Amino acid sequence: MIDRWGQSISGTSDSVEAWDRAWEQFVHFRGDPFAELARRNDGDADFVMGPTFAAAYAVLAGTPLDAPSLVADVERVRQRGEGAEGREHGHVEAIELLAAGEFTAAARRWDQIARTERDFAAVRFAHDVYLHVGDADGRLASAIT
Repeated sequence: MIDRWGQSISGTSDSVEAWDRAWEQFVHFRGDPFAELARRNDGDADFVMGPTFAAAYAVLAGTPLDAPSLVADVERVRQRGEGAEGREHGHVEAIELLAAGEFTAAARRWDQIARTERDFAAVRFAHDVYLHVGDADGRLASAIT
């Protein structure tokens, strides 16, 4: 499957459509991207990127790292990403770093993905994590990737 930015993405066509709609809602500050992804995150055993989105933004919203909902999303990312390659494998690594409290390392991993894959999600995740930790130079660099 291919998302709206031309990136390959694991999951059903319904999951990829939900992924695209969730980002549309997120970047335009309308709707509920988490609700958009929730059913697909629970029901599509191949969908790595949906729970990645949910986990990343849960952490940035202040969800405790040991909260059951966050732990469940991180575990979904891990399980679904076991056979992942390329960009999705990199997203799994970044989420694991973020969930371990290694925010800057996670942002740097997303930066690596963004630079090699031209991945919108990686750019946005890195940018938002740098904002969260107050790294203005990292934030600026991630925005011009």
